[in-house]
Amino acid sequence: MDTQNPPAAAGSLAAAAPRRGEQTHKGILEGAACAGEAGRLSNRPAIAAAGVAAPVCSQAMRALRPPQLDTRLRAAADWVEHKGVCADIGCDHGLLGATLLMENRCSRLLAADLSAPSLERARTLLTRLGLSQRATFAVADGLDALDTLPDGRADVICLLGMGGETVAGILRRGKARLRGALLILGAQTEPDRVREALQQVDYRLTGERITDTQGRLYLLMRAEPTARRMHPYSERELLMGPCLLANLPAEWRPWLERRRRLLTAAQAARREAGRGEEADEPRQASENRELAYTLEALRALDAHAVTAGKPGEVRL
Repeated sequence: MDTQNPPAAAGSLAAAAPRRGEQTHKGILEGAACAGEAGRLSNRPAIAAAGVAAPVCSQAMRALRPPQLDTRLRAAADWVEHKGVCADIGCDHGLLGATLLMENRCSRLLAADLSAPSLERARTLLTRLGLSQRATFAVADGLDALDTLPDGRADVICLLGMGGETVAGILRRGKARLRGALLILGAQTEPDRVREALQQVDYRLTGERITDTQGRLYLLMRAEPTARRMHPYSERELLMGPCLLANLPAEWRPWLERRRRLLTAAQAARREAGRGEEADEPRQASENRELAYTLEALRALDAHAVTAGKPGEVRL
């Protein structure tokens, strides 16, 4: 579940505010309902006998299209390519799962959420889009939802819109349930906890992306199981991200700048408050190292841009 957006108030599903980055799915639901109404009208004997064309709703065709995702969910969906079963854990409104099914990025979907009302929104959306027969729905905690599948296994597991500690806990507790699935993860906070947990469940990062969704920055991670023992990530890699450090994407700069401001402000506030310095020493030392890594990464982006011959830009 997304911690940055509060749950929708009870009431009409069409008026419910989105919680997982999507602008709205009101038009999709209305379009699907309109399509159903057009179908009922076209089956009326009197209309058919008279040869009168059934009314056509302009939203009916739109209802057959995949939902329009924001940049974060779009990036997550693009990482899923022609898989069998996808488990969307913490599915909320179901927009990601609906897109994966409609774009044939997976053949079946497990839509799971700890919140029954959230899962009902997903069920309603998939039903009105004609996708519910390809989906399994479960109110469950974390990877316990996989027990609802025939063999308890998914080819892709998506964990988005949660804090880093929550994602890390789900991975550790559900290690035996992963069974080689591709992982698509989104940590709202503490991404280093997720990277550390991936090592502990024998996975390695194969991709990291920064997306800007309506002015908010999000980090996405893609991880796959490793068959051989790998060197553990360094502190720098845990804090900054091994794939981001290796690729130096231009989209990383706003993320680094924000982190630099936060670390600098935290240090300044601590000095002004005159807090117990001895007790805070480990924390201060950790923040100092992270700030040094952040500044180093910003300098690397600058150097990479110059090397690419395009000042201010970075060529991947």
